[in-house]
Amino acid sequence: MKIRDKMILLFGLFILCAAGTIVIVSAYIENSMIKAEIQAYKEEQFDLKHAYLKDQLNTAMVLLQRIQRQWNDENQFLADYQNRLKLLLDMPYNLLVNQYNDIMQSIDSKTPNLIQEMNSQKHVLKLLKSLRFGDNGYIWVMNARCKMLVNPAFQKLEGQTLTDYTRHGRLVTAKGSQKPLFPYMVQKAKDSYPNGALLQYRWSDPKDWKKMQKKLPMCVISNPGDGSLGLACMLNLISNLPKKKQSNWFGFWAMARMAIFG
Repeated sequence: MKIRDKMILLFGLFILCAAGTIVIVSAYIENSMIKAEIQAYKEEQFDLKHAYLKDQLNTAMVLLQRIQRQWNDENQFLADYQNRLKLLLDMPYNLLVNQYNDIMQSIDSKTPNLIQEMNSQKHVLKLLKSLRFGDNGYIWVMNARCKMLVNPAFQKLEGQTLTDYTRHGRLVTAKGSQKPLFPYMVQKAKDSYPNGALLQYRWSDPKDWKKMQKKLPMCVISNPGDGSLGLACMLNLISNLPKKKQSNWFGFWAMARMAIFG
């Protein structure tokens, strides 16, 4: 083969390689842009749901504050409050569960399950931490094994298993006793399935650990037969009981089956 022919062949191969490289690079750039657009869309949807969830929780809190003014009798008030509390907070709570499910479905199915769960947990906990309304309106999360996952007011408790914890919380009915609070809450939620029940207890003031305040959450659990899984949420809300009971707080407690918190 003549030198001229070899040069033509080499030049042709160079053109083919260059064209192939351009095609590959273009495809890579286009694929990266598509992934970036999809990620941006997911983040936008997450932010929209986040804002909607905060709006729903704010609405629920305003309505709950109005309920107490409708009753003068404490027993009637408590019964009505329990029913309305569950109805009002079912919507934002279900939105939260749907957010978790959407995250799980949006993750590539080829990704290992553990990574899926960690990523979902990260997003859901980030959402929970941001849902705070002043000093006293917030959501805290504990699984059914009494491990505190999120607590904006008592961050030192996060990551701790509180099965035998008695330092800052105790049952109102166990005056002066050191009976563990959190296992009793979980058991109460299981026993009252599926309707839920109100439970009084005392807890330290975040601004003064020596002061104990009464709280009144409603305990609800989604699956009493599975104590190893669960998401527990409590929405704290300062509100007075009728008959001038000034130091009562109201809250919401709910559990949903989420293996990420097991």
